[in-house]
Amino acid sequence: NSVLVAMDKLDVYGDMLDKVNELIGSIVNEAATAGKTVYYKYHPRESDRLPALANCRELDKTVGLESYLSRCTTDTVTVVGVMSTALQTAKKMGYETVSLIEQLDSDNQAIIQFYKKINVIK
Repeated sequence: NSVLVAMDKLDVYGDMLDKVNELIGSIVNEAATAGKTVYYKYHPRESDRLPALANCRELDKTVGLESYLSRCTTDTVTVVGVMSTALQTAKKMGYETVSLIEQLDSDNQAIIQFYKKINVIK
């Protein structure tokens, strides 16, 4: 079993970047404790790095997430992100998805409501 972290372009988080790093760090630690491998994929135009992912396995950011997910089975991978459209794709493909957007005190209620509607957020 594994966790795949789908990252948005880091600059979209603005002053929430430290909190994003903290939340993802918690997920990485929980996954490690459970014996899961954590993979991550940065946005194709990303050049910065998130410290919480330093000891995880990076996927090629130039390859679409759908390509990776099409090679996995839905019962072995959980896709985690904040606002990445990859969450929508993963949900459509039958994967368990987790969005961290509600934990960031985000003012973006439109995204939160949309993710609730398509069951990315319960």
